[in-house]
Amino acid sequence: MIEFISLDEHLKNHENDKRLSKARAEKAYKAEIGVKPKYHEGKYGSQHDIYTCGSCGSTIMMGVVANYCESCGYNIFWDSPRCLTDYHGYNSLLNNPGCLNGGKLSKACAEKSYKAEIGVKPKFHKGKYGTKYDSYTCRNCGSTIITGRVTNYCHNYCCNCGYKILWDNLG
Repeated sequence: MIEFISLDEHLKNHENDKRLSKARAEKAYKAEIGVKPKYHEGKYGSQHDIYTCGSCGSTIMMGVVANYCESCGYNIFWDSPRCLTDYHGYNSLLNNPGCLNGGKLSKACAEKSYKAEIGVKPKFHKGKYGTKYDSYTCRNCGSTIITGRVTNYCHNYCCNCGYKILWDNLG
């Protein structure tokens, strides 16, 4: 049987853990519950339509159905899959309907959200043909993290599993 816990119970379970503040533990719980993306119709036709995160307003990458916002880490709660690829696991809550019940998360999902907010360092992969082709992957799920030597921007969260990406001290 799946055990569901409230936000207060979740915070009480982690009150002595010094890795996350109470505010970050609360954010992690709420982020796992998720938000619906906002649709914005393109000015010059449907190829310019975009979706933004319902929490922070960040643009969600087009052509990929992201499970999590790469800026704030909130679970993106899609009504249905938005692309016709063989991309598996388009939404952790839809794939795991036992995760959410009446505004409460299952204990397993609440713990996953807590660990995700603590974060992981990305794994570096040296490019075969020079630094232009260097890449990083998430140590939790193995997904490629789009970074930017070109754009000078790095995502804060993995858009596949929702884990916080710790870019500090990569050495």
